[in-house]
Amino acid sequence: MALVASAAIARADRRPSAPPPAPPISVRLSPWQQPDPPVGDARYFYVLEVSADSDPNADVVLDRRLLHFEFRDEARRRNVRCDHPAAPRAQVAMRHSAHLTDNGANVSYREWIDLRSYCFGRSLDALNRGAHVRVSYGFTRGGRTVWVAKSGENKVRSVDAGELDFAAVTAPASADAAIVRLAPIDRASASGMSFNVSVASRTGRRRVYVRPDLFQFRIRGPLGVVSCGVPRQPIVPIADFFSRVTERSAAHRILDAQQFCPDAFLVEGVYEVTPIAELPYTPRGAASPTDVITGRFEGAPALVRIRSGARGYVDQDPNDGRPRVTHDAGSSVHD
Repeated sequence: MALVASAAIARADRRPSAPPPAPPISVRLSPWQQPDPPVGDARYFYVLEVSADSDPNADVVLDRRLLHFEFRDEARRRNVRCDHPAAPRAQVAMRHSAHLTDNGANVSYREWIDLRSYCFGRSLDALNRGAHVRVSYGFTRGGRTVWVAKSGENKVRSVDAGELDFAAVTAPASADAAIVRLAPIDRASASGMSFNVSVASRTGRRRVYVRPDLFQFRIRGPLGVVSCGVPRQPIVPIADFFSRVTERSAAHRILDAQQFCPDAFLVEGVYEVTPIAELPYTPRGAASPTDVITGRFEGAPALVRIRSGARGYVDQDPNDGRPRVTHDAGSSVHD
């Protein structure tokens, strides 16, 4: 009799365990139809949508920084993972916890996101070569006390958010005589930030007179579109102050970003900054020297990524188009 009981217990132990319950939320990304003027290059913008269809009373962590992107960079034969540089730690997750209900009805939480807030530098270069991207939402580590959604005893740390195909991006060519560049910037905030701008020649060895007040900037980002600079001071240039430049050797200037573009980078996000150089000067006494570059030249947009911003976390409502004040912890969220 004991042998029969032991065999029955062994068979019970071999039975497959019940499958885990389905996540209490669903998450997906879809392309964002931006407002006019647009926030940035449309290829990088998506709408994050979080729904709790199975349990409207589920506790849900709502934070766009919890998105994660993974893809294969075939050119370099390596896997790439893109995370937000200010993604919250598990212990501060409840700061953005809410129930997705409105007067008892289910609603969805939606924010627009910019892929370049997650993929930047070499990761963005890899993405721009084209990729099939897998998306997840939640925390990458932690035990049962770490969750992105909770319905009763059903807690999930991370959920699948689908996949997307990102087409390769080709930079447009330019035939301008001058090459105007702004170095990319990646900072926690705009405090103390500087613009590193340069002017080079596209047509051999040339001369150019470069002053800080000859630069302007056009910024397109989360706060809209703005043009900025400082007042120009007319001068009579001295020939000795002209710089000789080539395609590889440029004239550089370091500019105080706050002085040139005050309050232009207050919130977290990616800003497309186009440097513009007005070069009107020729050496005194020279008629029209052919080796001097003059004219108005626009460089390619450079990216400025602000990781957190002076205003902290602000919601990016796809209906409003611009960031707004974040919701409070535990409050209901309206679509």
